Amino acid sequence: MTSSRDAMTAAVVVTHSRTVGRVLLQGGTVVALVLLLVFFFAMRPDTFLSFVNVRNILYQVSILAIIAAAQTIVMVVGDFDLSVGATSSLAGSVSATLMLGHSPIPMAIAAGLAVGLLVGLVNGVLIAYL
Repeated sequence: MTSSRDAMTAAVVVTHSRTVGRVLLQGGTVVALVLLLVFFFAMRPDTFLSFVNVRNILYQVSILAIIAAAQTIVMVVGDFDLSVGATSSLAGSVSATLMLGHSPIPMAIAAGLAVGLLVGLVNGVLIAYL
């Protein structure tokens, strides 16, 4: 009875250590990111963890997060689309150009969205039917 209990304990320990190793290998980027955040929090606690800085980081990441979420859907269905970045850049450029030309801001945003939608639609149709 003792030997079977020892064998089960050894199996649990081996399984646990393999699981921890797998998590570290698969989540190495997340671990590195957390370590970097801890480092910067420790080095500059007065400015890095301020409301203004966290808000600025969230604003900067929001566009990339939206594009990454859309790209995730494309990759889940088994495709890979490299034109997402170019399409979003084109849409942003159209909006910025119209704003610099003193167009109304809602119209510039609508034009950028329309250009992105049109290019995405053409791209999707070409990929689906060719």
